[in-house]
Amino acid sequence: MSDRQRFLVVGSFALACASVAFGVDTSSGRPEWSPGSAPPPLSPDLVLYDQMDSSAGISVPSQDYEAALDIFDNQAADDFVVPAAGWTITGVDVDGEYGGTGPAASFHVFFYADSGGLPGTLAASRTAQSFTGTAGDASIALIPPVVLSPGTYWVSVQARQDSIPHGDWIWDTRAVQSNSLAAWQNPGGGYGPGCQTWGVMATCVPSANAPDLLFRLTGAPGNAIFVDNFETAAVCMWSNARYTSTATTGAAIVPGSVDVGNHADDGSTTIALPFPYRLYDTLFTSVAAGSNGFLAFGAANSAFNASCIPIAGATYAIGPYWTDQCTGACTGVTCTGCGIFTSTSGSAPNRIFNIEYRTRYYNSGGAGVPLNYEVRLYEGLFRYEVIYGTVNPFTPPSARNLSIGVQETPTGGNHTLQVCDPTGGASPPVLAGDKYTWNGCTVP
Repeated sequence: MSDRQRFLVVGSFALACASVAFGVDTSSGRPEWSPGSAPPPLSPDLVLYDQMDSSAGISVPSQDYEAALDIFDNQAADDFVVPAAGWTITGVDVDGEYGGTGPAASFHVFFYADSGGLPGTLAASRTAQSFTGTAGDASIALIPPVVLSPGTYWVSVQARQDSIPHGDWIWDTRAVQSNSLAAWQNPGGGYGPGCQTWGVMATCVPSANAPDLLFRLTGAPGNAIFVDNFETAAVCMWSNARYTSTATTGAAIVPGSVDVGNHADDGSTTIALPFPYRLYDTLFTSVAAGSNGFLAFGAANSAFNASCIPIAGATYAIGPYWTDQCTGACTGVTCTGCGIFTSTSGSAPNRIFNIEYRTRYYNSGGAGVPLNYEVRLYEGLFRYEVIYGTVNPFTPPSARNLSIGVQETPTGGNHTLQVCDPTGGASPPVLAGDKYTWNGCTVP
């Protein structure tokens, strides 16, 4: 009997005959995972959410098949609630079975926002993730980690496994309901009409008549985040967070295509971010871009002669080139073509938001002495970059400071000052083509 012949049409849905595919767990003879029986997550991970208890003894498919069987691709999903602090999710554990030889090549993990008790908009995805585990159980590492703000979400775990010769992977269900009923979909309609979009699992797959799925989320609560791409196991407590920078050369600016409307002298403009971005201990959805060369996620200080970082009145601020500049006409400067411009590179969940400054030193005469630099914010990472395109020397007629760095709060908070030039630009501390990569939290 071929692999696809194992399915029968029951009503308008196709269900598996073999108990190993949709029914009672008879393949392993082992106990189900439950809190306390599964190995704890590796440090510094914590268990964020756990519903690995109360196995229902039946299973449901959730698999990305080979290309020839794409119409049978299907997904199961279950929901959970992220509390006010937010979560950084580094791993997902699932209890499952192989209806065949296995193993899966990898696992896809998707996170969706809730939409009326079913999965809605895709919030994050990590495809082809490696895993550990045997007999269908899997501990899946998410690289990079997924950062979720407070709210209700759905997680879908999907095995990337060829049916020929490895068979099916099926996700074990739970007899106890938490939050909404689990969901299922078969977008290609290979199992018959119905549930080509998300529907209640027990309705879509009547033999899997259990309310929930067995899964666990690991990672860190909102007061911690893991180092860029989880390349080290260091975890950063927000109260001790620090930023360090690494310099390279030969970088080029990604030209901004959207004019944010900042054409000012000592002014800032609020920009909506295309994705939430975390600086220090807070997740932000907008930022104020200042004509004097700063980004303020909290309070902005647009003073023309700010002190060296830390700067009074500014909170959660990045200073790529913080000194007296203008992005529109100002004293002694026409500033033609000036402004702040944005663009977005890549696709979710790995986007980069580019914020490009085309400015002139204040009171530098005529068209002005130009500056061109860019800040790049990375989606889901505790990291940003600054690229310097045009950097010219200029000695201001009146005393000015020039700061490069980042700060949380001006007093009692964290800050990192890369350099403070009291000449205001007579000898610029950076050069054209320089790239500074700023990473948060290199040590616990």
